[in-house]
Amino acid sequence: MPLDQATILSQLDLLLSEYGAMVQRAKYDDLSDIGTTGLESMAGRFQSALNRWTTPGSSYQQQAERVGAKDAFLRLPVLAGTVQSLRDDVAAGWMVTIRELIHADAFADLLEQATELLSKGYKDAAAVVAGCTLESHLRNLCVKCNVTPSEPSGKSKSADKMRTDLVKVGCFNQLIAASVLSWLTLRNSAAHGNYADYTSAQVDSMIRDVRGFISNHPA
Repeated sequence: MPLDQATILSQLDLLLSEYGAMVQRAKYDDLSDIGTTGLESMAGRFQSALNRWTTPGSSYQQQAERVGAKDAFLRLPVLAGTVQSLRDDVAAGWMVTIRELIHADAFADLLEQATELLSKGYKDAAAVVAGCTLESHLRNLCVKCNVTPSEPSGKSKSADKMRTDLVKVGCFNQLIAASVLSWLTLRNSAAHGNYADYTSAQVDSMIRDVRGFISNHPA
């Protein structure tokens, strides 16, 4: 999940509070007196929250998809219930899977190795290790987000192609994608022997940022 638990809970609580106020304000159980515009707006915001905080194919999105073609007054209670379920699961800490914990632990070890290499003056090796860790995580994100990590020919996609495809399905936004590109560019410079293109300080920043990226986007 992007950002942190407190931020996600705050946003979901705000949406649910606004929906609760709408229900209290309505004269009829089906909210028909609220008007189509208000109902569609609330439904759209619920759907955006589900798109933002869950992955394609998740049970949350599947539940929302089942009522996607229905009128707003029928769709809205289902979306509200789905968002409430998401909110409760986030609060309980159930959004991180065992697989994600294993991956996070493995990648943490690799990034520690990169940090150790950097501390001993091996900035180029550190950049390669951090970059390979990032690429492996992008591949895991593809699996999680139902993005094919290989080309039709069977050849593995490049890290940059995976990055682009993950943006398309909403795994992370363009701003984060730009940061991922900068880390991949640094890794490529190291891998191709262009050691003067970057500094030890930039490698240190890359390791720290890749660690944060993996933490905020578990796979």
